[in-house]
This record gives sequence, C-alpha cells and structure tokens, in this order.
Amino acid sequence: MLWSYEFLDLTKAEKGLRRQSIDRYAAIAHWSAFAPIPIYLIFRLVQKVVRKRLRRSSSGNGGDYQQVPGSPLAKAKQMTASGELGTKWRQFKWWMGGDVYFLGEHRGQRDLWILGTLYLAWLLALCIIGTGKDYLHLTKRFGTIAVSQMPVQYILSLKSTNIFAYVFRSSHEEVNRYHRVLGRLIYGLLFLHLAFYNYFFIAKDILEQKYSEIIVLAGLAASLGFHLLMATALPIVRAFSYRIFFITHLSVSMAVPFLLFVHAPSARFYLVESLLVFFIDLAVRKHTTVRSQSKVESIAGTNLFTIKSPIPAAKLEKFKSRPGSHIYLNIPRGSSPSSLFDMMYNPFTVAAVEADTNEITLVARKMNGPLTTHLASLPSVQQGQSGEASVKLDIEAPRGAAGKNFSDLLSPQIQRILLIAGGVGSSFIVPIYKAIIQDNPSAHVQFVWAIRTAGEATWPVSISKPGEKSILDDDRVQLFLTSDLSVGGDPEGDGEGVELRTLPQRDQRRSRLASSSSERRRPNLQKIVDDTFKHGHGEKVAVLVCGPSQMAREVRERVTPWVMSGRDVWWHDESFGWIITVKPERPPGLLDEVPDDSVPGGGAGEIVDVVVVTVREFCIRRPSRTDTPLCGGLELRSRYRLPYYASRNLRHHTCKNMAQAGQAPTDDDIHYKPWKYIGYHGYSKFLSSDDDILIFRRFGTSHARVLLSLQDQVSALEQALSQLDEVYSRKESTDIDNGSLRKDLPERRKILQDLSHALIRYDQLLTLHATIRRYPIAPLRDVEGIRTWHRNYGNGDMTPVRCLIDRSHWLRTLPIWRDLSRTARSPGAEEVLYFSDARVDRFASLLILLTGLAMLLTPIWILHALEASSSKLIVISIFSFSFLVIMSVTMIAKPFEALGATAA
Repeated sequence: MLWSYEFLDLTKAEKGLRRQSIDRYAAIAHWSAFAPIPIYLIFRLVQKVVRKRLRRSSSGNGGDYQQVPGSPLAKAKQMTASGELGTKWRQFKWWMGGDVYFLGEHRGQRDLWILGTLYLAWLLALCIIGTGKDYLHLTKRFGTIAVSQMPVQYILSLKSTNIFAYVFRSSHEEVNRYHRVLGRLIYGLLFLHLAFYNYFFIAKDILEQKYSEIIVLAGLAASLGFHLLMATALPIVRAFSYRIFFITHLSVSMAVPFLLFVHAPSARFYLVESLLVFFIDLAVRKHTTVRSQSKVESIAGTNLFTIKSPIPAAKLEKFKSRPGSHIYLNIPRGSSPSSLFDMMYNPFTVAAVEADTNEITLVARKMNGPLTTHLASLPSVQQGQSGEASVKLDIEAPRGAAGKNFSDLLSPQIQRILLIAGGVGSSFIVPIYKAIIQDNPSAHVQFVWAIRTAGEATWPVSISKPGEKSILDDDRVQLFLTSDLSVGGDPEGDGEGVELRTLPQRDQRRSRLASSSSERRRPNLQKIVDDTFKHGHGEKVAVLVCGPSQMAREVRERVTPWVMSGRDVWWHDESFGWIITVKPERPPGLLDEVPDDSVPGGGAGEIVDVVVVTVREFCIRRPSRTDTPLCGGLELRSRYRLPYYASRNLRHHTCKNMAQAGQAPTDDDIHYKPWKYIGYHGYSKFLSSDDDILIFRRFGTSHARVLLSLQDQVSALEQALSQLDEVYSRKESTDIDNGSLRKDLPERRKILQDLSHALIRYDQLLTLHATIRRYPIAPLRDVEGIRTWHRNYGNGDMTPVRCLIDRSHWLRTLPIWRDLSRTARSPGAEEVLYFSDARVDRFASLLILLTGLAMLLTPIWILHALEASSSKLIVISIFSFSFLVIMSVTMIAKPFEALGATAA
C-alpha cells in the first residue's frame, strides 16, 4: 500500500515509549539548529592557529612581508592547490548569494533555497524515522518538532541579543533572511500536523467531540494565528501596509506560545525558551535605547531632511567606531500624534557623528510612511522651508554588519575600494568614505553617487565641519544627475521647485554641479566596475553598494564575471526598498542580439503584434486575392490574435490630452478606431514613462553587415580611382593635368563624387554605431520584465483554457463566437469577420467552474460509498493531487495560491 500508517491501540507503557521517542527527536531537531555556531567557532579557531603558525614560520625565514598584488610570488601562490581551492570557495560563496527568479519575480537568494531545502529534508527525516506504523506517532512528531524550532525562530528575529549575528559577525537584517525561511518551514510542519489530526478525528468520527475540548481549541486558535501570520506576510499585504504585517506579527508571536502552552504540555520547554529570549531582548533594547530631544531640519529644494540627536558621551564611541551603521527610530508616547507610533521602529543610517557636540546626524527622505510623513510635517519643515523643529525621539543602539566589519576595509589585503550610492543611500556610503580617507589617506577609493537633483548632494556640505574640504570638491567622488537638472525640481515630479538664487550660500556648489555637462547622465555601472577591476589583476577589491535594490542587483551582475574569473571581492549590499521595488536610475538600455520574435515590435520596424488597442476582439479576414489584410487599419498576420496592450491609465491620459485640444472622443469612437485615437503616440508615451521599459535593440549584426557593405563600396571606388590615376599617368597616354581639380576629367570627377557620398554615409553610420555601443546593455531581468508585461497584457491575463482555444484556429473561429452586430459594418469590409472575446472568456470561465465543481462533489459521493479508511485516504489523495494539477494548469495562480486553494 502507498500508506502504511495505521490507527494503533497502544498500552500505557507503549504510549510512554512513544512520548520518549517524540521528545528525543524534538530535542535533536532543536539543538541541531544551533550546530552551525560551534562548527563555525571551531573553524575560526583552527584558522587562527594555522595563520599564527604560518606567521611564525615566515618570520623565522627573515620576517613577514605583504606580497605585492600581481607580483610573480603572488601569482605563484594563486596557482598552488590551496590558492585554487580558495578561489573555488570564493566563487562558490558568490554563486550561493546569487538571486533566484521564478515567473519573472525575485524569490530571494540561492543560499536560502539550498540551505532551506537541506534543512527541510533533515526535519522531515526526524519527523518520520522511528515512527513505524503508528499514525498518531507521526502526527505528534510533526507538531513537536515544529514547536522545537520556535526558540531558534525567535532568536533569528532578535535585534540586540541575536547570538547568530554576534558569532557570524553579521547583522539582524542579514540573519532575518533565515528567520523568514525557517518560519515557512515551521508553518509547513504545523500545517501537516493539523491536517493529520483532522483526518484522524474525521476517520474516528470524533471531530465534534474533540473540537469542544480546551486542549484542542487552544491548538486550533494557535493554528489560526499561524494562518493569519503567513497571510499578512505575503508581499502584496506588506506592500499595502507594512504596519498590518508588523502588528500582526508581533501580536501572534506573543499569543501563540501561551496557546501552545495549553495545547502541548510536552513542548512547554521550547515555549518558555522562546518567550524568555524574546523578553530578554526586549529588556536589553529598552536599556540601550536613548531618548533624545532631536532637531529636524529640511534641506531646501529637496524632500530630504536631517535629524540631529544628542547622544550620551559614553555611548557615542560605538557610533564613532562603526561608520555606516544604522539605528532604529521611534516616536515615544507623548510626542507622537497616535498610539500607533508606539509599535513603529524605522531604520535610519547614521550619516555623521559629531564628537564635539555629542550628536549624530541622520538623513531621511519623506516617503509615504507615517513616521517620515509626521517628521516632515513638523513646523518649519513643511514644504521644504528652511528652519528647525524639535521633537523627542527614541534611538536604539547602532546596528548593521558594515559597522562591525569596517576594520576589514582598512586591511592591507584590500587594495582598491569601490563605493556606489543611489539617492539617500549616500548617508550610508559618505561616513564610510570619510572614515577610510581619514584612517588611510592613500587608499585607492572611488565613490560613485547617483542623485535625482543637484540639491540632494548638499547635505554632506551642511553637516561638514568649518574648514573641512567638501566632498563635492573631491576628485575621487563622481556625482551623476539622473533626472531633471533643475535644482529646484521636485523628485516627486509635482512641478514645483526652488531657483538657485534662493538657496543658502552653503549650497552654491549645486550651481557648479548642475552646469557640468559631464555629470548630466546616469552612471554606466558596467564601465565603472570594469575600470575598477582592470587596474590590477591580483588586487583584492571591496565593493559597497547602498541604493535601490535594483541598482544593487545590477552592480552584482557586473561584478559576477570578475569573481568567476578568479578575482577576490569583498562585497557588501546595503540596498533599501524592502517592500516597494525602486526602479534603477540609468539610461535607456539597448538590447543586444535578441531574436526578432522575442522583442516587442519584432524585427520589421513596425509594431504589428504589439499594437495599443482598447477593443478586445479577434478579427480574421477571409482569404482574398486582393488587398493586404487589414483590421481596423492595422496590419495583422492571419490566424493570430490581436493582443490587448492598453491600460486604463493610457486610455485616460490620451483622452485627456484630446479633450484639451478639442472635442474628446467617445468610448465608441475609441472602440471602433483605436488605431486613430491611441495608436503609436499612446504606446510611445507608455514606453517613455519608465526607464525600465524604454529598451531598444542595438541591431549589432545588421550594423556590421551594412558597414561591411559600405566599406566594400568605398574600397571599390578607391580601386577604380587608383586605376584611373594609373592610366592617366602613363607615358603613352594623352597629356592630362593631374595636378588640377578644376581641369579634371568627368569620369574621375564622377568617381570622386560617388566616393565622397559613400564616405559620408560610412563615417556617419560608423560614428553613430560607436555611440550606440557605448550605451550599457540592458540587464536580462529588464528584458524579461518587458516580455512578462506584454504577456500579462496580451495573453497573460487569459487562463490556459482560453490560451488553448486561441491557439487552435478551428476552435477560435467557431460560429458561436462570431459578433454579428459588427460584421460588415462598413462598405468594403464584407470579408472581415469579428469574434467576441467576451463570449470566449465566459465559456472558459464556465468550463473551469464546472470542472472545479465536479472535482469538489465527486469525491464526496465516492467517500460516501466507501467503508475502508485506506480506500478513502487513497481517494482523497488522488483527488487532492488532481485538483492541484487542474488548478495549476487551468488557472492563472502562483504555486502557493494553488496549494492554498487545494488545502481549503
């Protein structure tokens, strides 16, 4: 049989042995989660001993010297077995940190998936081993082992007393990635535990009886808490309101241990441990939190503002020794307009530490969140006015992995440092840059800073000390303006601004910045990274990025080829935008060589299959020997559906612009003539609305082909001209004045004229092609994003059943879909047939509904006719699997959505 577990009647002694087995395997699962800590500490100890012995050995041979990167000795060391092993290990770690994409969406890093899968296999093995045929043993094992992981889950979420972050010299933000993975594993085990027990209650016909017992109701309430927690953890919910996720997360984490304390007495040790580490961390955070009367000051011409907070001198040293750290900010009760702020702790990077005044400076941008909105709405800060406002703030101790590992950047092993910041991410990079320059003035450092407006580059000047050299005057700092060059331009695009002459005197450097044409562009990250790594083959390079997550991913893509070629890279990513994806700030990309059928617009130069229309219809022209097939004035390929790529916003803005110019078209006008009222101008406006979708092809092969053809034409004309010169210069030929252009013969003059035109065409195309080649190649993720968008707005919104109908010409042209009200509506269009998309959609929806209804009702009648529990279990398993397959195949649903529907 496929299922060997049975409902066994055990004696009291056997139940005691079963309980011992469950507790033993739960303890193994619990302590195995802490195994990485001693393993890593032993590894560090062995590594330290080996390095110490090597240092003694080298000092005994005449002293310990640092090898020069790229020297023969350094290259010879890299070629040894240990050197190659180290290179392979670095490449493996880099590969493990790579991003994973599924269905066009970012799904975390590769190490999370691999380690999470291995740990899931380990937990499943502990859940199954030694259970025999006892069904309840298996069921209880799943629940207890899941609860045994809760203390580790709580520890991974801590900010102050996180032992994993301390041992691995990491931060709460990096360790929190594994907290999310382990949470999903715990939820999966508890879900199976719940399903197994419910099946047992149903099979024994004791469901109503058990659901009236306190111990079962407590477990059921805890399971509802876990369901609620996982539901609010979905990206769509967090994007809608992060506060809902956070408050739910905190409330459920507090309530679940008490519910499970009643439900599972044998697992109370793990529940007490979970609550203990939680409250210890809460007490430590409360003790280390500083309440400060802070000053909030706006930065004129931008939506940025600075926060200056006094810090006790005893705690200021931590901030000074950890540049690039961040703090958690909270508005305490009494200073906040609502009690909702009591549970809100937002991270902000420490931009500067003033030892003279015992102050730290934070730089923040006004976003849509309540905390920055409240701070930006304080008096003298509203609408970018100059001035200060005072408010009480709670500041937690400095955190972040960059501050802990800052000493690595000063190590002689790192010969070159590349710092990249995007927007307000400079508040993380600037203090690190200043600390490096202060501690190691001869360091090879390059700082690349992309900003929206010139005003955003003035905050380092405002917090600099008197007489200190401005960072804007540093040759090692490159500033790039990525949007409107008007200094007063609002980054949010509201059209309001501040003129240069109204800015404070300290911000006059913005005038010089805005007038520099070399900086009126977005950074070419490919060229910047390549130039950094080309300086020395054996140099170790440190790359630090802080900006939008898309920028960090693009920089990582550019660094990856160098790591895979053997370079040693110290990498740190401090990207922000945890919930909302921020688009990368860079110029329009160019597709390299991509097949014509995979690029929007195809290769014909006309957007035939990517037409902006608002009428969802399919039209096919009957075979005709006359004109080119037309449908609504748009060329179509026979047997293909006209995609739907228009959105309401596009249609709204198009109609709005027409209404301003004259009479606005009606919906019927747009319905019948989309090619007139929207067309290419609407589609072009949509493409230009976002840099991520403004991508064009290079046509590299075609350029090379045409250049070779022009080159051949020039060569042929040169050869003809050379032959004429030779003929006219012969002794036996007629005396011709070859030194006069005015007396030149018509034949040679004609060749020179043709050669002039050919050279002009050749030089122009060659120059333009060289200019195009300097543009960065569009990242593959952006190309895939465009393809995904077209699929979603073309046929991605259709169910697979609908797609199956559309792929079949016979099914798609059945008379039942025909729209007789629109057929032959105008003279000369008698051969054009119209088919209603709405009818096809209704038919596909009805077919899916009937199939799902059959899958739900059929197993009920079958189970009613069966008596054996094993047969019922087989039927449930078969229909559950079939339902999952049908949901995945016929519906547009993500895997977890299909799984959730099947479970329901």
